[in-house]
Amino acid sequence: MKRINKFVFAVVTALMIFGFNKTYAQGGAAINATGTPADPSAALDISSTTQGILIPRMTLAQRQAISNPAVGLMIYQTDDVKGFWYYDGTSWVQSIGATGATGPTGAMGSTGADGATGPTGPTGLIADGTAAGNTPYWDGTQWVVNSSNIYNNGGSVGIGTNTPDASAKLDVSSTTQGFLLPRMTEAQRTTIIPAATGLIVYQTDGTAPGFYYYDGSTWAALGGGGGGGTADPTLLYTVDGF
Repeated sequence: MKRINKFVFAVVTALMIFGFNKTYAQGGAAINATGTPADPSAALDISSTTQGILIPRMTLAQRQAISNPAVGLMIYQTDDVKGFWYYDGTSWVQSIGATGATGPTGAMGSTGADGATGPTGPTGLIADGTAAGNTPYWDGTQWVVNSSNIYNNGGSVGIGTNTPDASAKLDVSSTTQGFLLPRMTEAQRTTIIPAATGLIVYQTDGTAPGFYYYDGSTWAALGGGGGGGTADPTLLYTVDGF
């Protein structure tokens, strides 16, 4: 005996009300406006050129709430991933074809506007000075500028003065301190090879400690005798010596 479920019965009843022809054959039921029998391979054959067929529509939550769905059961999901879904006996599958190939990359859009300028970074360790020629020095905590401790005008260097004499490359000025040249033993002095002509050191040992200079060929004591010295406070080297 043919078994017609409630869904088919409802569809058939509705179509009967609107005047559709319905026929029943050995193989299945046909619903159409022409009286054409159902296709032998179909249990239900619906034909129309003006209307479609609506299967049950529900949300994702409603679909998942179907208990023990039959293999092949189909619904139309109305939210989340919308479309036709069927149960394959293990899980629900969206009945769409395989994903097509990725299309070509579109043209690059126009360059956006430059962003706002960021905040100015912190000032470096050495701040700008205000006194021309000043040479900064580190006092153990910070850099000190504008001290005139060492003055450099680009042509002469002054220590203790910011007005070095124009005739001097180095002008050291003080009324409380002296000027110390390199101090070494005689043995240390003789190991300076090569020594520049005019090089001066203070020898601290030997039979004649004192100031020595190199005259281009040998070391000589200032004043002619080792440690003899001179009363003239001016120290000047010429081609003939000090």
